[in-house]
Amino acid sequence: MSGLREGRWVCTYCGAECRGRDESCAGLDGGSGCGAARQPGVRFYLPGRRPYLTDPGLIADARSGADWHCD
Repeated sequence: MSGLREGRWVCTYCGAECRGRDESCAGLDGGSGCGAARQPGVRFYLPGRRPYLTDPGLIADARSGADWHCD
C-alpha cells in the first residue's frame, strides 16, 4: 500500500517533538510546545511504522506543496 505519512521535526528551542504540519512548536498533541517558529534548515524525519494519513483535509494539505526550506 502506498500513501502519505506525516513526518516530524524537533524544536531547536525547547527540544519538543513536533508534527510535520506545524510551522511553530506545538508538541505532538498540538498544544504543549513552546510556540517558537520552525527554523529554516530544521531536519524532518519519519518515525518508523507511522500510520498512513486518512483525514482528507490533511491529505489535501500535504499535496498542496512543500512547506520547507531548501538551501
